Amino acid sequence: PSSIVLNEGLQVIGFGAFYQTSIKSVHIPASVTTIGDNAFYGSSSKPIGPGPISAITFAEGSKLTYIGNMAFAYSVITGISLPDNVSAMGAQVFYNNYNLKSIVLPTALKELSKSTFYNCKGLESVTLPANLTKIGDTVFSQCNKLKSINIPASVTSIGVQAFYSCSSLESFTLEDNSNLASVGERFIAYCSSLKSITLPAVPDLGSISVFTGCTGLEYIDISNPLITELSDYTGSATNGIPNYHGYFEGFAKLKEVRLPDTLEIIRSRAFKDCASLESITIPRGVMSIGDYAFENCSSLESILFDKD
Repeated sequence: PSSIVLNEGLQVIGFGAFYQTSIKSVHIPASVTTIGDNAFYGSSSKPIGPGPISAITFAEGSKLTYIGNMAFAYSVITGISLPDNVSAMGAQVFYNNYNLKSIVLPTALKELSKSTFYNCKGLESVTLPANLTKIGDTVFSQCNKLKSINIPASVTSIGVQAFYSCSSLESFTLEDNSNLASVGERFIAYCSSLKSITLPAVPDLGSISVFTGCTGLEYIDISNPLITELSDYTGSATNGIPNYHGYFEGFAKLKEVRLPDTLEIIRSRAFKDCASLESITIPRGVMSIGDYAFENCSSLESILFDKD
């Protein structure tokens, strides 16, 4: 059959229950509380590609509370609204689901585990629950069509490369009174369409610039994070010679940046090739500025040193 309606009374859809099935549509009864690992896993083999499950629906009054690892990975679901009772999800639940365009996440969900939506290349819209507290590593990595994301005030941590290479992301918004306390390295790196970002008082932005590859940024406000150094870092070596990069090096569209009062060190090449930067205020606590920190900042007219 191309579709199936599961019987009321069923409580658990077990490990791999519909693994690489030919069924396209499944209706899940209200009695189901658990969907196991790989339950609706599609096909990752070539040339078959992902599929074929394209529709999952839930009965009204669903009691579903848990969705396991890779439960919908490699499926071709285009949209899904998960029941509000779901309070926990495993890792990689929608991994490589190329056709997924939109999703509304459950209100009871507190955490997005590692790679939940990794490489969901068609994902355009996602609604995060108001009580979400954690966005894990690589959750939205390489979601190339995601244009905006609103981070609820309840979120306290965002993991490593959580939004890595979301190349269409234009708006990254933190709700007022954000409780964000930590971000992983490169959590928003290579989001080349992002134009502005403001971060709250996170204690550390990592040793490698979280903004690497965000070459479309025009405005950056990191006046609140409790950081002491704009570090330089080593990229891939060329002929055995390390490639050094400054913190904001090559951000040709950057016009304005607000630095934190806690800053003490600006390392070498920090603003190298920031051709649109017109002025900058150096916080009073800065004790050293590295070599070539402002090289090729062709529009820079003033550097102010805060004495207050």
